[in-house]
Amino acid sequence: MQTEVPAGMKGPTAIGVDVGASHVLAVLVDSDGEVLRVASGPAPSASAADTAAAIGALVRELIPDEVVGVGVGVAGQVDFQTGSVCISPNIGWRDVPLRRLIEREVGLPVILDNDAHAAALGEVRWGAGAGHDPVLVVTWGTGIGGGLVAGGRIYRGRWGGGLEIGHIMVMPRGPRCGCGNRGCLEALAGGRSIEAEYERRAGRRASVREIAALARQGQREARAVLRRAARFLGRALGGLVNLFQPEMIILVGGIAGAADLVLDVVREGLRTQALPGVNREIVTVVGELGEMAGPLGAACLALERWGGAS
Repeated sequence: MQTEVPAGMKGPTAIGVDVGASHVLAVLVDSDGEVLRVASGPAPSASAADTAAAIGALVRELIPDEVVGVGVGVAGQVDFQTGSVCISPNIGWRDVPLRRLIEREVGLPVILDNDAHAAALGEVRWGAGAGHDPVLVVTWGTGIGGGLVAGGRIYRGRWGGGLEIGHIMVMPRGPRCGCGNRGCLEALAGGRSIEAEYERRAGRRASVREIAALARQGQREARAVLRRAARFLGRALGGLVNLFQPEMIILVGGIAGAADLVLDVVREGLRTQALPGVNREIVTVVGELGEMAGPLGAACLALERWGGAS
């Protein structure tokens, strides 16, 4: 599905793609961050080659006369140098050369990064994080990821997979996580955990979206489940504040859309865990770009690499 947004192109353009477990969102963006066209579709995630083909089809829908390149954000640990997905527990990939597969499909240069890194760059360049530094962005959805932008640059670590905060242990001998370990933040506060906990308490299944709607209506079980997840997230964020001292923390992703219901719980958990000396004037907010944060940030990666943006 393609949606065209009337706009004049300014400077170089790039395509940004966000790859989830079941959905791919692609945007054509100019150098001012203006979204010119949007295309989306299902992601056949069981097969990396099929997913690359689906991405290629969306990119071909968007391409105007000239595009400098394609930026792609994908959930999981990414080797930024080689363009490979080392492991993506929620998609089910391991050691997938995704950049090479996509380049074969689109015939354009491709830059691949973790989806949280891309979302962080999007929010800092064109969203809630503009004018703040450093900024920690947390993707809160099926999985939980993180991206830190300091001095205008993404912190990736030695091999490009830094800030995998969803796999910080928060409960020794806790539930099994998709990564294979126990007690990870993602296994206690991610979307699947929220849905499982709701089923245990309420005796019926519901999606995170449905749970959030029920919480807004005041249902006790729904509110309790979201607040439980928010407490785990807040404590983990407090530990990250002790390490990085960000000026701002931004929550994005599917569950972040309901964060207004539990933002007080996240902030309280953060205050409890963070040391008093570093827990000063840290602003914790919900992102401004919604689902566009990831693809906009991915497009920004391509513009920085090949379009002269900085």
